[in-house]
Order: sequence, then structure tokens, then C-alpha cells
Amino acid sequence: EKYNGYEYVNFTINADGSVDSNVEVMSDSDLCPSCTDAAISLVRDMPDWQPAIRNGRPVATEITLPINFRFFNE
Repeated sequence: EKYNGYEYVNFTINADGSVDSNVEVMSDSDLCPSCTDAAISLVRDMPDWQPAIRNGRPVATEITLPINFRFFNE
């Protein structure tokens, strides 16, 4: 079965730019558990980000990243 849709990945970028280990996924549907697993792995394996800056200081910030999965017939 082919799956086309988004996985919305919620996570926190810490003040040091690292990705927090608590990663949550909100899916368009429950049709693709391996897409959910891939989205989590993608975010957890990201290099450090530039942290958000507030009043001249780095701060943690929450991100929601939409990841589009599209499969094509070969």
C-alpha cells in the first residue's frame, strides 16, 4: 500500500542548539508506521541548529516540522 501524506514532528531546539530527545509525531493518518519511525529518526539525527535568540541570549524553542512522504509507482 502506498502512502502519501505528512508527518508533523514536534521537538525542541535547546539553548545550546541541540535537538531535545523528546520528539513527538502527529500524523495525517495511522497508515504508515514506518514513515513515523523515519520522521523521528530524521529529527533525532539532525546536526545542531542555531538556537533562537531572545534579548541577546540563546533560548530553547519549540519547532513543528512538516515532513512530506510521497511514494511513486515504479
